[in-house]
Amino acid sequence: MRNNKDNKRVNTENMFNGKENLFFGILNDMVTFVWVLNPDGTVIFANNTSLEPAGLALEDVKGKKLHDTYWWAYSGEAREKIREDVTRCASGERIIHEIQAQIAEGSPIWIEFSMHPVYENGNLTYLVSEGRDITDRKQALADARTKVAYLDNMPTYMAVTDLEGNLQFTSAVTIKKFGWTLEDVIGTRFDQMAWWDYSRDVQERMREVVSEAAAKGKSFEFEVDLRIGEELVPIKYTCDPLVDENGEIYALLHTGTRIDELRAAITDAQQKVAYLDNMPTYMAVTDLEGNLQFTSAVTIEKFGIKLEDVLGTRFDQMPWWEYSEDVQRRMKEVYERAAKGEEFEFEVDVKMGENLYPIKYTCEPLRNEKGEIYAILHTGTRIDELRAALDDARAKVAYLNNIPTPVMVVDREFTIQFVNPSWSEMVGITPEDAVGRKCYDLVRSADCQTERCCIARAIMDESVITCERVVHSVRGDITTRYTGAPLKDAEGKIVGGLEYLVDISDLKRLMEEEKKLSEAILKLSTPIIQIWDKVLLLPLIGTIDEERAEQIVENLLGGIVATGTEVVIIDLSGVPMVDTMATHQLLKTESAARMLGARVIFTGLSPAIAQTMTKLGIDLSRLETRQSLRVGLEEAIEMVREVES
Repeated sequence: MRNNKDNKRVNTENMFNGKENLFFGILNDMVTFVWVLNPDGTVIFANNTSLEPAGLALEDVKGKKLHDTYWWAYSGEAREKIREDVTRCASGERIIHEIQAQIAEGSPIWIEFSMHPVYENGNLTYLVSEGRDITDRKQALADARTKVAYLDNMPTYMAVTDLEGNLQFTSAVTIKKFGWTLEDVIGTRFDQMAWWDYSRDVQERMREVVSEAAAKGKSFEFEVDLRIGEELVPIKYTCDPLVDENGEIYALLHTGTRIDELRAAITDAQQKVAYLDNMPTYMAVTDLEGNLQFTSAVTIEKFGIKLEDVLGTRFDQMPWWEYSEDVQRRMKEVYERAAKGEEFEFEVDVKMGENLYPIKYTCEPLRNEKGEIYAILHTGTRIDELRAALDDARAKVAYLNNIPTPVMVVDREFTIQFVNPSWSEMVGITPEDAVGRKCYDLVRSADCQTERCCIARAIMDESVITCERVVHSVRGDITTRYTGAPLKDAEGKIVGGLEYLVDISDLKRLMEEEKKLSEAILKLSTPIIQIWDKVLLLPLIGTIDEERAEQIVENLLGGIVATGTEVVIIDLSGVPMVDTMATHQLLKTESAARMLGARVIFTGLSPAIAQTMTKLGIDLSRLETRQSLRVGLEEAIEMVREVES
């Protein structure tokens, strides 16, 4: 079927005239499939070119309708198409179209199928059908379309010109970027393309590039500006001659890669590496064979090594494992199994200098967007440092939790909105049962519902009030030092008050408590009150000097870590003003708390404090501030409830 015989067309005028053998012999020599049919489509003759590839003999098809023969048996649709072709051709039409025919073992080929009627003395005598194998042409066309689709999806700008510089092809991404249609630019000289029209010097240079690339086979690579719309963007431009199998140049390939996008990607990658370098944990990345590809700056610093000294080193041979062959064998097994998808977490010692330190080690495979493992991430966190920090935080939280400081929040009608466990224990009621009731019904102090009520005075005077009063507790009447503070909403309107009490009924106990409290204040600066699950209140009163500010940071961060706090309220209602140092310390506190995952809400900022921050050029929009403690409390509690729900 695919031989070198001349491609002969069938001349069917006065086709046989008793010379069937002669004509059939000629037809058998043709490289195309030929079928001779009666007007009703019955096969009279089929040439060897059509029979041999299908493994047929003439007797297998002669006398059958063409549409019922083996070539079309693969599909009812194909048989119907051939039957329809016979009907149309018998009516005088000439038929031509592409269709698949099956050959030996059901293999399909594409043919260009044609059929025309043959008349003798005005009468329809025969139908002659011919099939030309176009399988290779179809495949070549499909391959070409695939390659064009690939070129269309290249992320770079791309164009192909002939040796005179006339544009022959450009990719879809190029057309899209420049807002053209392909028809607009085909045949345009490359140096006259719209992207160069901002500069005659650039156009002249492009003419020289095309000329030298075509004549001398030179390749070019340089940076140049490209005009897109009204903008000029830098690209890395390349020009390469395309050479055929004989080594002759037949076209020129031009490409352009945007350098601004590449630089942005490099900057982004550098930022990510900087982030990794500043991770507080030890970190390393290896390939699937365990060879070190990257390790963070903190790791290099801690172990006193240079990156270039260890790149490519097998992870199990890193100096921090050299104290133990058993550990080295274990690490080799870990990365080999991680390369197959396993994850690991366990405690192990690392060697720093002459000492061994315990770390929590993790090993995880890194996967690309297709889910394929391409690298392995190793991390280590020193457990001795973590344990020391946790023990310190627990000690401070335990001390604060043992301070008998009842806390209560009420609205302007003295309806209880919140009480802490110390307050509920004092009056013998659960926090849940206390909320919604009137405070004076539970406290039953002589000052309640009078002008001497401290919380009423705090609300009325919009100031912090401290006084002594007798309250009724489950242990009997006790004398307390009572502090009340107003709570304001976002608009600065007083919406209620907060109180906290200190039992001073026993003078000796009071002196002891005051001594302990003084020591606590000296160490911790100010009480951190857990007013709700995962909500801490830091009510600041008085001036804030450098020593106290440092203690606030240490105390608050310890409380956040120990309680898993999600929201911290820093109330500045009792702080008349702050200086530059104190302001920066407060911002340092807020930033440190956010790094531990806690949101910080400032309440009760006075005009003086706000003015100080403004003068210092501090952007208050990045801080969460509320004018009143009540609003801050309500929002904090709601935040926690939403997270829990």
